[in-house]
Amino acid sequence: MLQVVQRSMARGWVKSIRIHDMLRDVGLSEVRKDGFLHVCSGDDVAVSNDDKSHRAAFHNRINDEVAVSSPHLRTLMGFNLVLKGGTAAGRFLKGLNLLRVLDLEGAKDLEELPKQIGNMIHLRYLGLRNTDLKRLPSSIGRLLNLLTLDVRDTQILWLPKSLWKIRTLRHVYINFLMFPSAPISGDHKNLQTLKITYIQGYAHVMHIICLLGSKFIKNWVTSPGFTKEAISDTYERMLRKSFEKSFGKSLEKMGSFIFLTLSVHGPIPGNVLFAQAPNLHHLRSLNLNGQLLLEQQQLPDSTRFPPNLTKLILTKCRLERDPMPVLEKLPNLMLLRLGWDAYLGTSMSCSSRGFPRLQHLMLDFLAYLEEWTVQNGAMPGLTHLTIDACGNLKMLPEGLQHVTTLRELKLMFMPADFVDKIRNEDRYKVQHISSVIFQYKR
Repeated sequence: MLQVVQRSMARGWVKSIRIHDMLRDVGLSEVRKDGFLHVCSGDDVAVSNDDKSHRAAFHNRINDEVAVSSPHLRTLMGFNLVLKGGTAAGRFLKGLNLLRVLDLEGAKDLEELPKQIGNMIHLRYLGLRNTDLKRLPSSIGRLLNLLTLDVRDTQILWLPKSLWKIRTLRHVYINFLMFPSAPISGDHKNLQTLKITYIQGYAHVMHIICLLGSKFIKNWVTSPGFTKEAISDTYERMLRKSFEKSFGKSLEKMGSFIFLTLSVHGPIPGNVLFAQAPNLHHLRSLNLNGQLLLEQQQLPDSTRFPPNLTKLILTKCRLERDPMPVLEKLPNLMLLRLGWDAYLGTSMSCSSRGFPRLQHLMLDFLAYLEEWTVQNGAMPGLTHLTIDACGNLKMLPEGLQHVTTLRELKLMFMPADFVDKIRNEDRYKVQHISSVIFQYKR
């Protein structure tokens, strides 16, 4: 009836579950009866005046007069809402000043929030991900109890500087484009999570005008050397420079951070990141997706990393030298994932006593990797190993047979000859592992 779908690999926490339809129906019936939650779907687009539920979930549609019928609401969640009216689509929010949770992820035609959202002074969670939102009103700075803001995958170009007046913020999820307009300012001791992601295909004329200024653009497009590619390249360079400057300033104020994710198109300023990283004593999880700009495309010494890091994910970093001699010295690292083109070299080596606390290791889409060696005594606590689509890897490392703690080995989309070796002459390397999984379909 209840099935765990996803767990945190680092700590084993449950992240998502799947429930049977019958159990869901029983649950909805009980929460309605107890007045815990009201679910509106189909023709039911408003909460009745007699319903005293403090929580409401709306599917597909919502009544503009919801504040009249339910001024007492504390939680409002929307699922696949279609809001008609463009800039006026957020009018149903007016008057809901007692809300603590507002989640409108995926709402269509929500282009603008009413200024009155600043009156929702009790709001703790504001989820606007994957909407058509074009801007946030400056009145958002009055939400002095806000803990979480999620505006990923929206059309917002600029964050209001008033956002950073909210000292209670703990978790902020934004797009790469927004960050240079309002880098972190002030003292944010409560801030734990910053996730900056990139949207494909962002370099269009409006973005360029916003960044470079319309006067500059007018002069440039009339010059003989103007091309679409030239303006796009210049825009990208200026945006990266602006991001690097903003990122450097913000890193100085990230001392309380626990989670940091950077997923950008183009270079990540590694020199800026690792200059401040040793001061990020609370940082536990670091996820970098993008080319790291480093000297000789080599990771710095392990002392330049956050000292208490437990989870590290590197994707598309394009490192040219073996990262393992550095990463194996991180004393608290429990999960390491090297994703698509994280490393461009052909060989990788894990030395004895390296990775003293590592439990999960994932090697994904390392297209150039041919040889991997593991010395006796390396990774003494490893429990889960995944190798996914490393097509040129010739064989499993000899030293893997000495990693007696290994409980699960996943081999996904590996060449047939690699799999045949494991099933035959290399079987001794994996015979101590209780679960060996071969996967050929995603």
